[in-house]
Amino acid sequence: MESVMTLPCSFLSLLLALLGAAACGDVVAGALAVPADPLFDLEAIMRDPVETVRLDSETVEGITFQTIEFTSRSVGDRAERIRGIYAFPAGGSRLPGIFWSMGGMAAANRTFPGLFAKRGWVCLAITLPHEIRSSFRSPFLTTDPWEANLTLLARDQLRAITVLSQQPEVDPDRLAVAGASYGGFFATLIAGVDPRIKAGMSFFGGGWHERGTALPQFLQMASLEDVAIWNRTIDPAFRLRSRSIPFMWGVALNDHWFHFPAVIQTFLDAAGDDKRVIIVPHWQHGFPPAVDETLTRFLDTTPIAPRPIPSYNRPGPVRIRAENGHLMAAFDWGGERPVREAELVVSYGEIAP
Repeated sequence: MESVMTLPCSFLSLLLALLGAAACGDVVAGALAVPADPLFDLEAIMRDPVETVRLDSETVEGITFQTIEFTSRSVGDRAERIRGIYAFPAGGSRLPGIFWSMGGMAAANRTFPGLFAKRGWVCLAITLPHEIRSSFRSPFLTTDPWEANLTLLARDQLRAITVLSQQPEVDPDRLAVAGASYGGFFATLIAGVDPRIKAGMSFFGGGWHERGTALPQFLQMASLEDVAIWNRTIDPAFRLRSRSIPFMWGVALNDHWFHFPAVIQTFLDAAGDDKRVIIVPHWQHGFPPAVDETLTRFLDTTPIAPRPIPSYNRPGPVRIRAENGHLMAAFDWGGERPVREAELVVSYGEIAP
């Protein structure tokens, strides 16, 4: 199919949902290849006992919600215990699982676990232990990045994925990660770090923070040398250059938290041919409801979904030619989904913000 539009202008921008597959790994533990990582001891994250306890259970409209507690790590003789909200279709077993990373690193609630459980997934979200992580108050500790705030917060969530993978309701070979804002940061990071993750999605967050971010952990660092350490340790972008899984980012063009150049470069760098991005002009740190739905439904288009639906269509590159004093632009797209509308979005003037 082709869409053609007359453009009497000199600046054209196309907001595309584009495309990116093959995992890397070099240390074999059991049946799973565990990749070497500069920041995370994946062997310990996957194998150390989590000592999971289910504290309560309630079934509402066919969805069972439980509070789960587990050990993130032990420091000396003290176990760091974390709680989360666990949701699944009542009576379900061997279903695909999603780890949901909370927006704003807020306390876990039932909203997204319940949403995904209604679609046939098992979902876990956790409450991060900010009181022992210095989560917001301190810069990323480049002198000891293995013990830095964001590293330990990511490790807490990787341990939660270990918990998720061990539950009887879950098929451990079909795991995904998703999150919003800070959760999008962590979802991008975890997708690159964890070989158990087979698909992912991010509202807002990505990598390449040197290209624009409001994260205090980044902005409080003192030097470009610190930024270089960030880029090769905690930044979410670089691992996905060599690890390909289906992944979708959503970015608002005027987002003041995760700036457009940073998120779009994360997308462009990601490997493989099953990556997508949805770009929303004029919006800041939020999306219209239809975009929320598009993002949350993306995981249902992946092969690990409970009931996979057709993949999102793939728009091709813009072709521009001069004709009768005008610029003519055209693009193609492919895919199984019927197309109701296709348009080119033209931006005049200086790029903002």
